[in-house]
Amino acid sequence: LRRVNDLLRRQNYISQSLLRFLHDDDVDSCIMEILNDVLSLYQGGRVYIFEYNEDYTHHSCTYEVVSEGVSKEKNKQQSIPVNETRWWCEQILSGKPIILTSLKQLPEEAEDEYKFLDAQGICSLMVAPLMAGDRVWGFMGIDLVESYREWSNEDFQWFSSLANIISICVELRKAKDEAIHERQALDRSEKLFRNIFTNIPAGVEIYDTNGILVDINNKNMEIFGIRDKADVIGINLFENPNLSPQLIERIREQDVVDFRLDYEFGSIEGYYPSDRRNKINLYTKVSKIYDSKGYFTGYALINIDNTERIDALSRICDFENFFLLISDYAKVGYAKLNLLDKKGYAIKQWYKNMGEDENASLPEVVEVYGKMHPEDRKQMLDFFYKARLGKVKDFKGEMRILRPGTKDQWNWIRTNVVVNQFKPENGVIELIGINYDIT
Repeated sequence: LRRVNDLLRRQNYISQSLLRFLHDDDVDSCIMEILNDVLSLYQGGRVYIFEYNEDYTHHSCTYEVVSEGVSKEKNKQQSIPVNETRWWCEQILSGKPIILTSLKQLPEEAEDEYKFLDAQGICSLMVAPLMAGDRVWGFMGIDLVESYREWSNEDFQWFSSLANIISICVELRKAKDEAIHERQALDRSEKLFRNIFTNIPAGVEIYDTNGILVDINNKNMEIFGIRDKADVIGINLFENPNLSPQLIERIREQDVVDFRLDYEFGSIEGYYPSDRRNKINLYTKVSKIYDSKGYFTGYALINIDNTERIDALSRICDFENFFLLISDYAKVGYAKLNLLDKKGYAIKQWYKNMGEDENASLPEVVEVYGKMHPEDRKQMLDFFYKARLGKVKDFKGEMRILRPGTKDQWNWIRTNVVVNQFKPENGVIELIGINYDIT
């Protein structure tokens, strides 16, 4: 009768454990209650769970309950190297339980385990692997420190059943935690995308698989002179009068297409309303969108209005040509370089004034000055030395440069050099130099 009652009690523990997991989202508290159930059946002991790290080099105690008067070992049993309990871990990781009525039942090769267990005053123990599929992720055990026990098959079957319940529920918890984490990550990604989509300084258009516009951002409305988003939602990308049939075919067939075109607002009459009437220089990149399973879901367009940039580049080019014309006429040279690594650039007239080949690199000229009079070269090198130390900020002088095709005839070149940036800790001592022929 006692045996039947004991079996019923154990079955009740199992059903209660399952019921806890069904009704309680707090898996940790459920696990602790199961361990306490085990402890209540075997007095004078310690019940615990160990988990292995990902690469199975260490294992740590993650849950523990103890009877009154039994010492807690959890804090001492963290990151225990597997190679210090090699026999024990080989048993567990192969999916085998460890059931000992006495520590004397340990084999000779488990000498380290014997010392480790004996130091805790353990008399008998029973350990069951915790598995997820075919993978062992830890073990659950009970240590008796006040008495010996001849473990029965019923003891192990009940204990093993509880271990399986814990394994299943821990895996469910991990899956739930991962799902929550993924949902949170997705929410953050969506918020980040929405923030970028709204504020990125480039126009963005999103189309479905049929080329129907479903969303645009504020910058895109600005580029195309759109007052209300509702005026354009629903238009078809492939009906845009500015896109040639060849370009439309490329967009349909290729995953990524980028192109430049002169976008004519005069040609979109009836396609969508716009406040613009001029022409812009447009750079567009089209990418097909795929979901996590690889299914095509639509198109994303990024638009950049290059009109102002093209105009600015044109003005810069005009200015450079104008400056070079003046430089050539007035024989004024210009150079800019980093004194520490000799990187920089110079215009042709600067090289001519220094008596050097205009195709030479700056490191071949600076601090070499093969065509400069030795006395003047000494002045320049002295300036560079002091500039590296931060003792001088500029240099002005008249240099003698050997006249091409002669051995002792000199051109007089006035040189002005300024230290523009002095940040040696960042590897930068930037010089700007102007020279001009005053012969």
